[in-house]
Amino acid sequence: ELTLEELRGAPEEVIEQLREVAGTEDIEGLFQMLDYDGGGSLDTSEFCEGVLRASTSETPIELTRLVKQCSDILKLCRSVHRYVGDAFRPTGPEPARGPLDRRLDQLEVKVDKLQSDLHQKADRMHRDVARILHALSAPSRQHRA
Repeated sequence: ELTLEELRGAPEEVIEQLREVAGTEDIEGLFQMLDYDGGGSLDTSEFCEGVLRASTSETPIELTRLVKQCSDILKLCRSVHRYVGDAFRPTGPEPARGPLDRRLDQLEVKVDKLQSDLHQKADRMHRDVARILHALSAPSRQHRA
């Protein structure tokens, strides 16, 4: 497991290499973007895969981070809406869902689709890079044979 505090405490040369590989100066933002559940830690493979995706993705890391932030904000809005609704709801049967509930549902679907599209593009890019690397290494293997 890697925490943000451990990342902050890494030697400067490691941070510089990470910035170069990930293609971003904002290492904390990168960590937070990769920490999907907000738990504050990443396992090693999750971190390495995320950095690789960030470095090989055609999608700018800022856009990916923005989509993640939108998702986080939407979840927070939904929880605040529920909390306020529960606090002021009279006891009795569940009231009908209002326009705000429906709008939040629509936004959630859109954000989920954006996240899914970004992940699919990153996965495709990762597979393409692997195929290219394999193809590039094939001639060198043939020359050795």
